[in-house]
Amino acid sequence: MNNPPTSLLIALTKLETEHDLTGPKIPDYLDKLKQKWLRLASKYLKSDSLIDVLFNAGYSHVNESITNSEVSPDIDDGDEEESC
Repeated sequence: MNNPPTSLLIALTKLETEHDLTGPKIPDYLDKLKQKWLRLASKYLKSDSLIDVLFNAGYSHVNESITNSEVSPDIDDGDEEESC
């Protein structure tokens, strides 16, 4: 495969530099989306319906390197603090 065209590489470098200097523009684009196209906003923006009600976000999971055979048999499976 050939390398990308020089003009594309230059444009990418300019975009990366602008992002480094001024920060991301995505929040601005999403605000404009809310203002200009309300009907699209519900499709593309985060809504309250995306809140995960099944799992506690602050839950500290058991180390993945521990296998089931290493877990103590006296740990109750229903205990959130000890098992996942």
